[in-house]
Amino acid sequence: MALTVFTKAQCPYCGHENLIMVTEDDARRPTIILCDNERGPGCDRYFVAIIKIVATATGHAIADE
Repeated sequence: MALTVFTKAQCPYCGHENLIMVTEDDARRPTIILCDNERGPGCDRYFVAIIKIVATATGHAIADE
């Protein structure tokens, strides 16, 4: 089962926060992103996003056991 989530990446040139789709494969290598000028005040320039995926799990007791 492949993990796919959406997150934001800030453009280092204009500061626009781009909504990007991230998969497990993206966490293995830097990803090239185009700063979106169609959905906001982006600059239409390419930049590199380095993706880190973090997962947290906590255990809880099951009642009546």
